[in-house]
Amino acid sequence: VEVVNGYTFYPPIMRRCIDEKLAMFANTDEHYLTEQRYGAVDRFRTMTLVLANELTEAAIKEAIMNHRTIAFSGGVLIGEEMWLGEFLNAAVECKVVGEDAKKKTRTYNLKNTCSVPFLLRTGARVYELEPFQSVNFTFPSGTLPTFTVDNMWHVDEQHPELEVDIDE
Repeated sequence: VEVVNGYTFYPPIMRRCIDEKLAMFANTDEHYLTEQRYGAVDRFRTMTLVLANELTEAAIKEAIMNHRTIAFSGGVLIGEEMWLGEFLNAAVECKVVGEDAKKKTRTYNLKNTCSVPFLLRTGARVYELEPFQSVNFTFPSGTLPTFTVDNMWHVDEQHPELEVDIDE
């Protein structure tokens, strides 16, 4: 079901997709050249990401039928929290790069391995994790790196709070 058309987002339709277990799609209904609409503004045009296990017609159909899709528009990812978390953890590598026993803190390096930026918020601070860039974060020891992702939306127009998997 279409939750985004161009840059127009339909939050009540997103709720319906979740409640009725339907795949979410981001579409365009362009009547102009794509370059005129997206060229100077965005990195990418509006699209649907299909989380298929392989690049075959059967796998794509299976992913859609099991509502494993994410709508993408204007740098924002829209979908079920579970799939947004899977996407974030597939795209971002997280490693421990330091520990301070005296301050009881641990420092992590997060590296974005994809072309989608992420806006990661912890407390009042927001970090932009640009495509193919990395940034360090320090958290109290014993806590896992958890962020509110400000450029992701899930049910009822909320940003998901997602835990980043630590690579061994």
